[in-house]
Amino acid sequence: MSEKFLRSNKPKICPSCKHQGLQLCILGYPSEEDWKNPKYHCLGCIPEPPDVNGYGDPKWACPKCGLLIWKRLSPREREDWENSGL
Repeated sequence: MSEKFLRSNKPKICPSCKHQGLQLCILGYPSEEDWKNPKYHCLGCIPEPPDVNGYGDPKWACPKCGLLIWKRLSPREREDWENSGL
């Protein structure tokens, strides 16, 4: 897998193509309303298992270039992940 784009907070613009209006990634079977809502990027129904660093599914997506962006784990989240034994 290629390197993941990690950010602490939702970026205002896409780091790749500079498009404004990133979408929130959602999992599960979306309602028709959510499917058509431009605020959401539907990832599918099956969550991605976390990688060796604790990162599973991305948090945001760019509707223009398709870039996926992961939320950087806080020190507490990192500690919880390391202690989870997964």
